[in-house]
Amino acid sequence: MNTKAQIALVLLTSLFVISSCRENESNEPTVTCNFVDFRYYHDEQVSIGEMSNEYILLASDTINSDFLITSLIESKDYFDKTYDYEIVKPSNYKYKHIVVKLNTESNCIKITKFMQDLELSSIIDYVHYTMDTEFCTNFLGEPMGEKCVVSYGSNFYVKVNDADDLTDLYDVIQETNTYFEYQNEFMPEWCRLRADKNSKNNALQMANYFYETNKFLAVDYGFYRIPV
Repeated sequence: MNTKAQIALVLLTSLFVISSCRENESNEPTVTCNFVDFRYYHDEQVSIGEMSNEYILLASDTINSDFLITSLIESKDYFDKTYDYEIVKPSNYKYKHIVVKLNTESNCIKITKFMQDLELSSIIDYVHYTMDTEFCTNFLGEPMGEKCVVSYGSNFYVKVNDADDLTDLYDVIQETNTYFEYQNEFMPEWCRLRADKNSKNNALQMANYFYETNKFLAVDYGFYRIPV
């Protein structure tokens, strides 16, 4: 093979490699920011605050040991290994929750990638964004720490039109792959539902969606402050 032919072959090979790389890049799934910054109060959209670019909330079923949860967290290089996180088991709740700190401030797309990666684990039931807040007190007004974030659990609440007819509720539950937990004994028009990583979306977005169907009178949420 002469020199010109060798040069031509190298150029063709280079073009093929570049083209293949570009094709592989285009085949990568596109990650978008899934952060929703509002809730419904009556008919109004009310801001829930700005997304934290440092902290996210993990949840794992109470059947999973703290050792398994810790091992998973320690295996992820995007977490701050010096951060002293706490594994919390709220009473009468299906999940343990853990607020973890990222090793660098990140934008929404990066955080969404981390969340999607974590939800691939069989011991993680959901991962939620957190929101910045100026307040760090409990519901009694007592200080909990120097800094808190706000997040939400897996539960949300739906007020039906007729406590004796839950047909619409069960239809939307089936559509969204959410879970019925119970109907309030004293206010039977209110029902508690649950969303996890296998649902159509997280509990905040599911509560919003149920309200947006116009089949229900109201929804409520499970927001709470967490010291970090």
